[in-house]
Amino acid sequence: MSNSRRFLVTRLGFAKLKEKYHGLREHRISIIKEVEIAVAQGDLSENAEYHSAKEILEKLNVQLSELTPIIEHFQIGPVPQDQSVVRFGAHVKVRATANDQTSLLIVANPIERMIDDRVQGFDSPMGRAMLGKKAGECFTVGADHQFVVESIDYPES
Repeated sequence: MSNSRRFLVTRLGFAKLKEKYHGLREHRISIIKEVEIAVAQGDLSENAEYHSAKEILEKLNVQLSELTPIIEHFQIGPVPQDQSVVRFGAHVKVRATANDQTSLLIVANPIERMIDDRVQGFDSPMGRAMLGKKAGECFTVGADHQFVVESIDYPES
């Protein structure tokens, strides 16, 4: 298995993804039971419970197919020695220069956005623009969206 792809995730992100994965699996088992009960009732063409359960099951299967490789082949990202620079796993407070609005963002694997909407994938335009920056430095996303790094924190260190 040394040739398998590894998925870099944060320690906290992995714990939450694993919890979500197990919750989805448990929910899937209960939905399968609902489908079996509906099938036992006979005519499925007008059975709303059956069709609803099948739709939910399809969505669960998609989510599980996204999470399974990560759960099976994860690697916790390293905590950088120099924590004054934005790297993988950083919690970054940024300020938009256009309106002075601040946001707390997390540079992590894009899949972690499934459990925390503050996540900016390290390969996203915003994530790439933040990497390597220090507090007080400016960066631009797209043609004209400018931000300032207000602070950097590594809560997993």
